[in-house]
Amino acid sequence: MSILNRDAFLAIKRPDPVAVNLPDGVIHVRVMTAREREQYETTIRKKTESGKADDVRAEVVQRCACDADGNLLFTAADLPLLADLPFTVINPIFEAATTANSMQANAVEQAEKN
Repeated sequence: MSILNRDAFLAIKRPDPVAVNLPDGVIHVRVMTAREREQYETTIRKKTESGKADDVRAEVVQRCACDADGNLLFTAADLPLLADLPFTVINPIFEAATTANSMQANAVEQAEKN
């Protein structure tokens, strides 16, 4: 394994999006950038502190669901729509996104309980 210099390190590409097979088609999820992950964690922390840690799955899907090229499909304005989708539609995408982003499922579930 080689030692990376600054330029080589900064040139590291985001992993390719992961395909998630749903009954009606395929959707992809991507790995968040460090900034996106920090923003997500801040949002969840604020929701938890306010006692309103709901729509956690929709939040993850909104921030990770993308097309095959890695372009996000949803914005924050879509959160209410995503949250109202059936659990059986959202959860496979959520599970793939948490796996791709090395999120601990129990941490997400704990946030939902608070």
